[in-house]
Amino acid sequence: MMMEICGVEDEDELMDILTVEPDLLFKALYDNLYTDYIAFRSLDNAAPQLLWHQDTDSVSGQNIRMRSPEQVAERLDQLQWFGRGGFTHDSDLINRRIVIVTDKYEYTYRDKFKKAFLQADCSLMCIYARVLEHIREGRGCIRLLVDSHPLFGRNQEVIGPGSPYAGVLEASNKTVDSYTFGQFLDGMQVLVKEYSRVVSMALPAPRLPTSALYCFVRTMFTNDGLALVTLKNLYSHLQSIPVATADSIAVTGMRVVPDEATKDVLYLSVVADVVALLLNAADEWAEMIPVAIPVELGRR
Repeated sequence: MMMEICGVEDEDELMDILTVEPDLLFKALYDNLYTDYIAFRSLDNAAPQLLWHQDTDSVSGQNIRMRSPEQVAERLDQLQWFGRGGFTHDSDLINRRIVIVTDKYEYTYRDKFKKAFLQADCSLMCIYARVLEHIREGRGCIRLLVDSHPLFGRNQEVIGPGSPYAGVLEASNKTVDSYTFGQFLDGMQVLVKEYSRVVSMALPAPRLPTSALYCFVRTMFTNDGLALVTLKNLYSHLQSIPVATADSIAVTGMRVVPDEATKDVLYLSVVADVVALLLNAADEWAEMIPVAIPVELGRR
C-alpha cells in the first residue's frame, strides 16, 4: 500500500517519512482510502468503486484500472482498518456495510477454496487462498484445512485399520509412561510433517502455511485435541497407581509403588521426560521447511 501511494519500498524509507513528515504520510493514506470508504454510504456505489482503481501514471497522468480479486480483498481489509478512525458522522453505518460486503466476499472465495479442496486441486486452492489471506488473515481457509483433518473430525472412513491415523490413536490409548508417550509423539510428528507438506502446496508462502501448521499443532494440544487427551490420560494413569498394601500385593499383575514418596518421584520423573520430548518436538517444528513455526510459538 505504501508503494502504491508514495513509492515506499521498504521499512527504512517508511521510517524516514514518519520521522520527517508524518503529517504528509497520514494525509496520503487518508486521501487514498477516503473516497473508497465513503462510497459505502450506498452499496450501489461501493461495488464499482471497489472494482476500479485510479492511480497516477508517470507518463499519462491519471490511470484507471480494474483491481484483481486479491486487491479487492486487500482493499476491504484496509477499509475496515480505516473505519476504526471514525472520520465521518455515519462511520458506524459505513463500517457495518463494509463488514457485510467483506463477509460475502470471503464466503464466495471460501466456497471456491472448499470445492478445490474436495477435488484435491492444490493449484486452485493456492489461487483462492491468495485472496482469502487478505481477509481476517486467511483464517477461513486455514480453519477449513485444520477442521477437515481426520484426527479432528474422527472420520472413521479415513481412520481405517492400518492407516497412520489409526496407529496414532492406538498409541494414544496405550500411553502409560514417558516411553509410550514418546511412541505416540513419534507418530504424531509423522502426521505433522505430512500436514506441513500439504499446506505448503495448498497455501501461498510464506505466512499462511506456517499459520496453518501452527493452528494444526495448537488444535492437537487444546480442547479435545488428541495430544491433550493423551496427556490427560497419562496423568490420570499415574495418579491411579496404588501404593502397596497387603491387598494390592496379593493381586497378580497390579502395578504398585511402595509408598507415596516413590509415587511422587515417579510422577515428577515422567513429567520431566515428557517435557523434554515436547521441547524436542517443538525444535523440529522450528526447522521445518518451508513452514517452520517460530521457536517462541512452538514452545509456548
